[in-house]
Amino acid sequence: MQDEHGKMDGSDVWRTRSGLHGELRTPAEAEQRGGELLSMETEERERERERERERERETRGRRRRERGARGRRSARISGGSRGGHVGAAAPRW
Repeated sequence: MQDEHGKMDGSDVWRTRSGLHGELRTPAEAEQRGGELLSMETEERERERERERERERETRGRRRRERGARGRRSARISGGSRGGHVGAAAPRW
């Protein structure tokens, strides 16, 4: 970000590196910057959040599939003398 003199003050870098996205350190700074930077940062944050959600969905789906397969397999194998696949509905005698 450039200050009034067109000099890079590096504040936006500081802001995004630490977890304080878009938080302005002083009210004066907020005045200086105007909404333009904030809107830009919120947009960036939104994109980031979207990416996170995508990743989350992916991993969740994969986890569910794995767990499901494992559960079924163990159910089929277990049962001992009753021999394979003993579900909840199978009579146990």
